Amino acid sequence: MKKQFILFLFIIGISIILKAFVFSVYHVISGSMKPTLLIGDKVLIKKIFLSNDNIGKPKINPGDIIVFKSVDAIALGDKKYIKRITGMPGDTVKIINGLLIRNGSYEKKLNLIYRKTRHKIIDESDFRIQFLKDVIFPGNKEINYSILNFGPLIIPKKGMKISFTHENKILYRSVIPQYPGNPKCKDGSELLQNGFYCVEKDYYFVMGENYFSSKDSRYWGFLPEENIIGKACFILFSLDPNKKGLRKIRWNRMFRKIE
Repeated sequence: MKKQFILFLFIIGISIILKAFVFSVYHVISGSMKPTLLIGDKVLIKKIFLSNDNIGKPKINPGDIIVFKSVDAIALGDKKYIKRITGMPGDTVKIINGLLIRNGSYEKKLNLIYRKTRHKIIDESDFRIQFLKDVIFPGNKEINYSILNFGPLIIPKKGMKISFTHENKILYRSVIPQYPGNPKCKDGSELLQNGFYCVEKDYYFVMGENYFSSKDSRYWGFLPEENIIGKACFILFSLDPNKKGLRKIRWNRMFRKIE
């Protein structure tokens, strides 16, 4: 009995350590990632840790699904979101007629999903597109982006030089620190003397699978690397919020690998 109790405590201790330092569970509460993830899915997340010397650099690839902290913590609080990476640092992303292009190539797998989730939106004349015009990144009418036609937009990468053109100041205002007319920004970083800013960290572009019902980088812009919490591994189990009892359990989604 004593050995069993010790073993029990050992298992509990290991579970706590794994949850604190290696894995966590994300509860899907919106339909922004349908059909890949459904409301009620419990997703295992492998945590990612960053350090100043790049040890522990995120092993993230295009197409990975990640959990991250809100970019606007002041307005949204300490909320966490789950989306798919559609643009890596330094990539060029573009959307033409609702289809995603990364570095000049169509993302075939994602575009097949997007075709199914665009709710029969045909072109820019659709009233839903017009309604969203003012909230699409960068929220400025001089940059005429929409949910159907967006970019081309280069994702900021550490070391990338951004020239201080009028357009760049609009597109990269969240990346370029405000500066009071001198070579040093408010955060102490150096500005290049010839009218360029050298980006100091990596950023990502993320999107949800549910094309028309996902508030993602198309709305709020670039995701800083330090906001990334971890990468989704697989669905542990899933509960249908619209059903009761055993029918509530989605048995076919248990331990399903996320792709």
